[in-house]
Amino acid sequence: MSPANLDMLREKNALFTEADRAKRWREAIVHNREFHFAGYQLSGMDMLVGHIESLWVSMGPILNVFYSEIVNDYVAAEEHIHLIHALAKDGEGPRVAIERDLLRSGDSIIRFLSTQAK
Repeated sequence: MSPANLDMLREKNALFTEADRAKRWREAIVHNREFHFAGYQLSGMDMLVGHIESLWVSMGPILNVFYSEIVNDYVAAEEHIHLIHALAKDGEGPRVAIERDLLRSGDSIIRFLSTQAK
């Protein structure tokens, strides 16, 4: 991971963080996606990026609810920071950081959906 790529990810995360903290949900969703896809594209694996794109499309409605209706403690994507630090070091860190990001936001979504089922 080059220093320029790490700086680009930091910039994209800063835009996301600013929008997320200001509760500008639509903007936060766009910047979150831009952060994630910038990272995915750095893999150089077009087929993987295409597959992830189809998963994001199916998650769109849930992400809208996540940002606008779900009460959670996951503000400003601390896990994005962990990912950037892990990418600078390589190894297993990036995989673990991405898993934590997915699981942490998933917990809030599951809690919300379970209350809606009642």
